[in-house]
Amino acid sequence: MESLKKEEPCLEKTSQGSSSLETVLYKSRYLYSKYNPSRSIISSIEKLNLLPGTLVILASPALWYGLNELQAKIPENCLILALEAEGPLLNFSKKQLALFSKKLVKEVILEDANDFSKLDTLLRSFANTGEYKRAVKIDFSAGVQFAKEKYEKIYSAAEELIAQFWKNRITLTKFGRLYNKNIFRNLLYFTNFTELNDVSKKVEKPILVCGAGESLENTLESLKKPDDFFIIAADASLSVLEKHKLKADAVVALEAQNIIQKAYIGIKNSPEYIFLDLCSRPEIPDVVHSEIIYFLTEYSSSSFIKTLSRELTESVIPPMGSVGLAATYIALRLRKSEETPVYLTGLDFCFTRGKTHSRGTPQHTEILLKNRKLSFLDNIKSTFSQGTFDAKNNKSVARTTIALSSYAKQFKEMFSSEKNLFSLCTNGLYLGLEIKETFEIKGSSSKTDLTIDKKRKMNIEKAKSYYENELKALEEIKDLLINGDSSDFRTKKISLEEQLKNLIEKRDYLYLHFPDGYKYTGDISFLKRVRAEIDYFSKQIRYGIKRSNMIK
Repeated sequence: MESLKKEEPCLEKTSQGSSSLETVLYKSRYLYSKYNPSRSIISSIEKLNLLPGTLVILASPALWYGLNELQAKIPENCLILALEAEGPLLNFSKKQLALFSKKLVKEVILEDANDFSKLDTLLRSFANTGEYKRAVKIDFSAGVQFAKEKYEKIYSAAEELIAQFWKNRITLTKFGRLYNKNIFRNLLYFTNFTELNDVSKKVEKPILVCGAGESLENTLESLKKPDDFFIIAADASLSVLEKHKLKADAVVALEAQNIIQKAYIGIKNSPEYIFLDLCSRPEIPDVVHSEIIYFLTEYSSSSFIKTLSRELTESVIPPMGSVGLAATYIALRLRKSEETPVYLTGLDFCFTRGKTHSRGTPQHTEILLKNRKLSFLDNIKSTFSQGTFDAKNNKSVARTTIALSSYAKQFKEMFSSEKNLFSLCTNGLYLGLEIKETFEIKGSSSKTDLTIDKKRKMNIEKAKSYYENELKALEEIKDLLINGDSSDFRTKKISLEEQLKNLIEKRDYLYLHFPDGYKYTGDISFLKRVRAEIDYFSKQIRYGIKRSNMIK
């Protein structure tokens, strides 16, 4: 009975100092000093320089010493999230927090540090509000020592999710408008559509995914019977395959900018299929005459994307940024079962000094074309530009960039647990996969046909109706912004501000690319910018309606 009692947190009077202060004995360990239990934590809080927009993580709060001082110091737009990994201490902390309930200046959230699923959802919801710019961890008692690594893991996850949100915001600010324009252009670009979902689990033969990294050269030079593999090429690797007189079975098009069209120059034998992101460059199908299988990247959790996935397409994939990651994701969706092997080459995410891509890629060819007596043949500028650094690859050391290394990390998180997924990138960054040499792999002579007997035909009338409804809504918003309460579209049941908010939030493609576009604000500056975007997107929608009228 005595040993069981020691497993529960027990309050004990301190030897010195104020008689009102107590310490906690848990698992034969004091969680605070026996002499002055609050001094250490209060001293730490006094040294803190907390900025607005901080997520404050309290590890093992126990008696909550320092909470009053923290709340008195905490600036605006901050949130306190307390975590406890020990079950008995969690219950103990809840009871102690209840004593503060009437004195709390700000709400404090207390969660079980072992419930990773709930914490993941919670942290993502915090990060996606755009309210927080950083996270800070404060050890509130010695109870942290019982699960130190767990607290660090949660703290790192919070920092990463917040950083990722702002990285995505930068991307959307630069490219969000282009993504949305491409979607409106692509929706009715073709009369017959086949979705990614339609061809899932169709490929029986081993799949070879080709990126544009240096390892692609070695693989193609030593690959025996390439026809025995279903080859999926990232668009930048098409020209390398062409140089080796190989034809890809499929190519993945992800890039939204026109620079990617260089990858298709000189391709005589178009792949049988092109997996086309609706966000990608609309002119690509004019260059590559392949059967189109489309999907939509969920580049944001916007109302626009949710509406499209609900009304027009079911084939929505997570955002990956890298065409190599997207090609891997598609390959895993295509294979018949987990027993079908998938091999990766050219997904190195690093490079040797002076050479960033395989020979034959547009990037390498451009360097050759610019070669002069006074210029370097090697790509020295890219090798030593800002953001590049040395990194250990599978064999030695190579150069990489912040972006490439982040893709490698993302790849490892997404795919390292997949069964029968192998890397042929012997000189690439480690991706958490088993590495094989080209001579070790074998293909299959089985045939693959992704043609759908009854192609999924996008309901043109349904799509046209979507366009017309959007155009009508944009005209309504425009009139309300111009005429206010005098507008013919004015609904008297609700305020003008509420009516505008309801209409605009459902069409967040109008403002997602604003620097402050992570949420609707409704101030004059915001609405003026929305008004300017209405004309731009109305033009894209009218183009779609015109195209739909031409389709028989």
